[in-house]
Amino acid sequence: MWAGKPLDLSMLPPQVTFGRWLIDGYPKVLLFDIASAAWKLDEWKKDIWEYARIGIPWHDRESNDAVIFGFLTVWFLAEVFSPFVFQFQCVHWVRPF
Repeated sequence: MWAGKPLDLSMLPPQVTFGRWLIDGYPKVLLFDIASAAWKLDEWKKDIWEYARIGIPWHDRESNDAVIFGFLTVWFLAEVFSPFVFQFQCVHWVRPF
C-alpha cells in the first residue's frame, strides 16, 4: 500500500457497516470491524517499519488497532477516489486546519 505498491483487493474484504449514530441529528456513520482485518497486522507493521522505521510492540493493543484502522482507512479512500485518479490523474485533498 505504500510507495506505489498496488492495492491488493483480494487481501480483505473487511467487515464494513453503514448506519446512523443514535445521537442528536442522527449522523450517518461507516464502521470498520478491525478484527476482520487483524490477520494482515504483521504485514502492515512490517511495511511501517520498512518505510518509516517505526516499530510497534506486538502486545500493545491500542497501537495494533490504530495500525489496522489506518490501513483500512487507506484502503477505503483508495477505493472511493480511484475512479477520480484515473479520470483526472490527480486528486485534490481538502482538510480543515
